Amino acid sequence: LREAPSTGLPSVSSISGKEQLSKEELKRLVKEAVSERVEPVLGKIALDDFSIRLNLSAAEKDSLEHLLRSKKESVKNLLLTPRADGSNLLDDMANELIPALQTEGEEGARRVFIKFFGRIMKENVPGMEKTYFEEAQRIKEETKNEMRRLLGAEKYNGYLAMQIEDPLDKIKIPDDPIELYLFKKMQEKGVAPPPPQPGQ
Repeated sequence: LREAPSTGLPSVSSISGKEQLSKEELKRLVKEAVSERVEPVLGKIALDDFSIRLNLSAAEKDSLEHLLRSKKESVKNLLLTPRADGSNLLDDMANELIPALQTEGEEGARRVFIKFFGRIMKENVPGMEKTYFEEAQRIKEETKNEMRRLLGAEKYNGYLAMQIEDPLDKIKIPDDPIELYLFKKMQEKGVAPPPPQPGQ
């Protein structure tokens, strides 16, 4: 029998025993490619930039924004939990933040945030045996678990490669619920300009 001319392609027999290996190798290569392409994030990142880095579809981006907004709303409501006298931690922060901004600018705001982070770490949520920090951590872990389900394994690995410890703090969404609340308080005190009226 004449030997069949070589085509330069591997024969069926040479690859038949490597099907499983090829699948595992492909998984490894995809994981490495995503991890190499996505660099760690320093500071905060806008949702648009986050979506571009992970190559999210429009539907994935919308679902992620909805998730982050819902969980940020939960954190806001946590900080608004009323004490027996009707006051709450978020209003405490706003009441100190506004004069600090007026007199010290960004440095004053930074000082207030550091002070209230300490309170969040130590003080219990009214009516609970947990600190604000512990409850915020629970919400954060819920968020990360839902992100894993939403993004799928490969894109979630890309998110992990960004080294974003807290997505609720580091991924910026439009009209952040807590920022909007503080901004409204600033408007009431005349510190921030009112929103533009229609037609202006």
